Amino acid sequence: EVYCTAFAQPATFLQWAPMWMDKTCTMVATGFADGVVRLLEQTRNDWKLAHVFKPHTSSVRAVAFAPDSQRLASCSEDGTIFFQQLTQDGEGVLKNVEPIGFIQCAGPVSSISWSPD
Repeated sequence: EVYCTAFAQPATFLQWAPMWMDKTCTMVATGFADGVVRLLEQTRNDWKLAHVFKPHTSSVRAVAFAPDSQRLASCSEDGTIFFQQLTQDGEGVLKNVEPIGFIQCAGPVSSISWSPD
């Protein structure tokens, strides 16, 4: 079945949440041209908006989930890398997203990844 959700700004990046964080494999983190990051959850019939935040002033270039399932990083053409704390309930369902810090770089940041250790 095909799912469709429209947003005012174009999407610039999409990353499925890893299985160690999302056992149902239904969550994606999507970056947009206006600096917004949306966490979307695939339901039976459509996409549900789980969380939305706007850490950047320019296009999001990448999003990465930390191996510990507790943090999310995003980077942008505005030269910033933002870090978010992810809070899950006892069943592993994402409940909250809180900003925990950022790094200002000298120029645009086009990719990001976490070290597994």
